[in-house]
Amino acid sequence: MSSERVLFIKRLGLLGLTNVINTLIGIVLIPIFTKGRSLEDYGLWVQIKVSLALIPGLTCLGLPYTMVRYIAGEKDKSKIKGTIYSILFVIFGVNAVLSPLFTYLVIRYFRGNKLRVVPIFAIILFIQALNMVGWNYLRAMQRMNLLIIIGVAYAIINDMVFMVLFLLFWTCPHKINI
Repeated sequence: MSSERVLFIKRLGLLGLTNVINTLIGIVLIPIFTKGRSLEDYGLWVQIKVSLALIPGLTCLGLPYTMVRYIAGEKDKSKIKGTIYSILFVIFGVNAVLSPLFTYLVIRYFRGNKLRVVPIFAIILFIQALNMVGWNYLRAMQRMNLLIIIGVAYAIINDMVFMVLFLLFWTCPHKINI
């Protein structure tokens, strides 16, 4: 096999391993989170995690994925910087407008008047949108080892911080007995 093909297979395997590790982190944290929590709390946690996964994909307008296509083969650093700054500017503007709106709608839909959670949720949405740009930049520059380390660390930190914030600000006051 050619060395290019071997390198591609190694990178693909490392990315697959990273996805497995990130999934296992979520699976391990489920019993930790659900111990002593109500069904409503778990249901809300899952719904908000899904919202946090879907909304940044919409508010980024597909630009991080486009960045991978356009800067992967580019050698001129000024063009790369210009592309990244342009994409960050658009994503920053769109998320500054849409993140609070989506957050407000999600919070109102799931729980009623939990308005103290809106700023936290909006900030998390905004951070995840910016992370999409960072991860796709690392993909485009083929820095897979750094992408894997940051991806696993981010998954652990993100889930732990989200769990703590959820428990502090969103715990359901009543329980369903089945």
